[in-house]
Amino acid sequence: MNKITRNILYLIIVSIPLAGLVYTLPRDVQPEYTGVEYRLGELESGDQINIQITGTLQKRFFEQNRFRGTLVFGDHLLENMDVALNPDGSLLMVKNNETGKLERFGVMYSSSDLSKWTIAVLEPVVLFGETSEERFWDTEDGLMISAPAETRQEALDISNELMGNLLEEPLM
Repeated sequence: MNKITRNILYLIIVSIPLAGLVYTLPRDVQPEYTGVEYRLGELESGDQINIQITGTLQKRFFEQNRFRGTLVFGDHLLENMDVALNPDGSLLMVKNNETGKLERFGVMYSSSDLSKWTIAVLEPVVLFGETSEERFWDTEDGLMISAPAETRQEALDISNELMGNLLEEPLM
């Protein structure tokens, strides 16, 4: 093996692990979006909300990308999140300040780089005049938050794009 071929081989052997390391290093993310909070089935619903994401995004080779940080949108604050960005949905948990317990907030569907996302917000159900401790979401009248979006239609398009493989019919 001549000297040039050997040097090229060494360069390849060193650069592949280095590229892998650089690819998987956590990156700080601090995007701010305008999003829309809306209710399915109510064509006139849809309020713009400001959204701030602060944390780190870590890319992975054989697993879902992972986000660790805080998500603030409207009156909602989700702190200390540690979420695998699963295309089939990632359960979001929030600490109840009154009870100290972790509660399910919703299910987040996102692109792998967190540039588009939507949350199906889980809401308590009232049964026989009493509020259930269980939380649910419904494809007909569930609460959604999507970003980046300026209008309800843009938000709905993002939700259908990200949740499309899980839905029998598009959300309305």
